[in-house]
Amino acid sequence: MYESQTLNAFIFDHCNKSMDNAVSAERYPLWKRACPGLNDIGFIRLGMLRCISLVDSGRHFLQAAEEVHEEQCPLSTYFKSLKSPRRVRMLEAVEQQSYDIYSETLSSHGIDYLKSFPELNDYTVLAADGHFIDHACHTEKYNPPANPDKKSKQSYSKLVTICKKLEY
Repeated sequence: MYESQTLNAFIFDHCNKSMDNAVSAERYPLWKRACPGLNDIGFIRLGMLRCISLVDSGRHFLQAAEEVHEEQCPLSTYFKSLKSPRRVRMLEAVEQQSYDIYSETLSSHGIDYLKSFPELNDYTVLAADGHFIDHACHTEKYNPPANPDKKSKQSYSKLVTICKKLEY
């Protein structure tokens, strides 16, 4: 039986378990590296917190993370980490392990949300969510291809994949 824990503690435990499984799944993972400024577990936790936080921008998130979750991360470190190809490879490996953990947990409890749709058994099902945010005040103006004479600001949209696949 699972004991009650805070969301922050659950995320931390899940990230650690997923990371341990990802490291164990590969003989010599090329993406594994120690980063003193922002370790990989911290990066994953911040990413998950960013997805579930009600904030208006990345900067607003970092301020909220420090105030609410007591997570401190310099702006430049956080935003440079988001562009790292190594971190992308690490996230892909950890995501697969995270998916496996959730699949195992759901299966052990007999949970199958698509059970009543047998016609989907032959397909990989993607479940995703997203949002659209107005442009940030510091966003540079650009000329859209449809109207090159007009300068406007780029809005931000984000699609978050909840489950990579549901297999039967």
